[in-house]
Amino acid sequence: MLNIYICEDDKYTLGVIKKTIIDDIKTNQRDMKVALASQDPFDLLKDLENHSKSSLYFLDIYLESKIDGIKLATKIRNFNPDAYIIFITADAKQHLMVFKYKITALDYIVKDNAENIKQRIRECLAYVSKQMITKHKTNKNVLSISDGGLSKVISIEDIILVKTADSHLKKLALYTRNGSYIFNGSLKNIEEQLKTAKDIHFIYINRSTLVNLNKVDKLNQKQKTLLIGDDVELRCSRRHFKEVKKEFDLRKKKEDKPI
Repeated sequence: MLNIYICEDDKYTLGVIKKTIIDDIKTNQRDMKVALASQDPFDLLKDLENHSKSSLYFLDIYLESKIDGIKLATKIRNFNPDAYIIFITADAKQHLMVFKYKITALDYIVKDNAENIKQRIRECLAYVSKQMITKHKTNKNVLSISDGGLSKVISIEDIILVKTADSHLKKLALYTRNGSYIFNGSLKNIEEQLKTAKDIHFIYINRSTLVNLNKVDKLNQKQKTLLIGDDVELRCSRRHFKEVKKEFDLRKKKEDKPI
């Protein structure tokens, strides 16, 4: 998931930017979230070293602070050379400062009118979303799913299970800790894609459900259930439980083996 950070010192404009982004993410089901929206640039800098490389920043250049958007962007670049940076400012001439300080920016949005700002923000989100999907297609540890023309990239290690949602319509349901997704596909094809992920093992607990064995913490042999954390319990068919237990025990044995 791509984290989005916003720094804009005008409270009203900050709200407009944040709402536009959240609405677009929801409408287009983008694999993104607003991690922080603040009027204070130091809020972004507090935890900057922990920001992921795929982060996206919307920065105002004029900030009522000891540092402006240019200096903020420079610090972001030092920590995160691969970050997407978009400047939003009232002064069209300020783009010269971006070139002067050699800050590569995805876009430079001038605050001329609200509708133009919103449209440009949506275009930036669509572009970054497309870039993420293209980049992840070569990554074997991610799964790209689509439904109704909408695409989403999901880290395979985050997947708890994939199951048949509607065999007639060829719909699958995928579950992670962060949510669930319904998408087009066949369980057989998804199984082949999941097999390419390194050190992640998926196994059938019944004929229509694949579970990430790495997520399973305990087995209840009497009840034939799999326990994930403190709140997820999955029932396994008697036919599949023997194989599940065998693979679970092998995994635990490898984890307990001294290095």
